[in-house]
Amino acid sequence: MTKILILAFFLLVSWPIIFIFKGSHSTPSLNFLYPLKDGEIIEVIFKDKTIQAEAAVSSLKKEKGLSQREELSENQGMIFVFERPQIPFFWMKDMKFALDFIWINQNQIVDLAENIPPPSRFLSPQIVYPKEKVDKVLEVKAGTIKKLNLKKGDLIEFRKIKE
Repeated sequence: MTKILILAFFLLVSWPIIFIFKGSHSTPSLNFLYPLKDGEIIEVIFKDKTIQAEAAVSSLKKEKGLSQREELSENQGMIFVFERPQIPFFWMKDMKFALDFIWINQNQIVDLAENIPPPSRFLSPQIVYPKEKVDKVLEVKAGTIKKLNLKKGDLIEFRKIKE
């Protein structure tokens, strides 16, 4: 019984300390991404340009992505959020337009893939993936990377849209 009380006391005392320590090392602009719900819209800010991105958090939403949509506006995208950094694979199955992929770790661009075409009638859908681990992937209309002059190493800010 004494061991249980000591353990309970330790957990009660240490939990706030662990929480404060963890919070002091995280990026404040990213905290709201966890938990983020499928379909929520956030602002992704590059220098002075903003893209409104629909969140894909669940496995089902990530699998469907932007497939079967007819179009995407220039200031729109979809952001895929992962719990841990990883090297995710994306394919262009059932896509009807070309995309740019912005590979993000924390709040920095770590890789870019431009103008990935939708599948043709005679070829398998193209598969794309980053060169290093990421915790977020932003899909945008092809040409956006060039238009915004984005480069590896650029910093990004994330902002939740007020409801």
